[in-house]
Amino acid sequence: MIEEVLRQHDIETTADARRLLSTALSTSFEDRRAELPGHGEVLPGALRALEHFANDPRVHQAVLTANLASVAQIKLEEFGLAHLVDWDASAFGDDHLDRADLVTVARDRARHVRPFADEEVVVIGDTPHDVYAATKAGVRLIAVATGRSSRQDLHRAGAQIVIDDLSDLELLIRSVHAR
Repeated sequence: MIEEVLRQHDIETTADARRLLSTALSTSFEDRRAELPGHGEVLPGALRALEHFANDPRVHQAVLTANLASVAQIKLEEFGLAHLVDWDASAFGDDHLDRADLVTVARDRARHVRPFADEEVVVIGDTPHDVYAATKAGVRLIAVATGRSSRQDLHRAGAQIVIDDLSDLELLIRSVHAR
């Protein structure tokens, strides 16, 4: 996103320009933090699912997003979800431009827990970009049709498992642990 904004405004994409725009974006989110809950919502079942998996010893959950780390943290804090993920094992847009490479970054960071084989890594995502990332990284995917991306969009992108939302916890648990 940072690269695209710089290109759209004909600003040379330098490390300094990326840093300045990233800082401005983070500052903007911090300044408007309290407004976030009015501009978004936690998906149905998301809190319950995150709480369940946080207590499942077979699962180690982290964040993988194209957002900047600082912005992702603000968003998850404001929606009451930040305490349910391992931030040290997470990967963000400021770590790499290619979302598929973020899977590798997160897996490498999770080595403080233990090494994770491809078949143990599950990306739960809601966009064709997430489908691409999981497919390219060779890991499992559960796609969630949140409305921004339809079931058809996610299937066309290559998702094998597509669920409507996270409210059916039993289905999600079976999908995560299926091999």
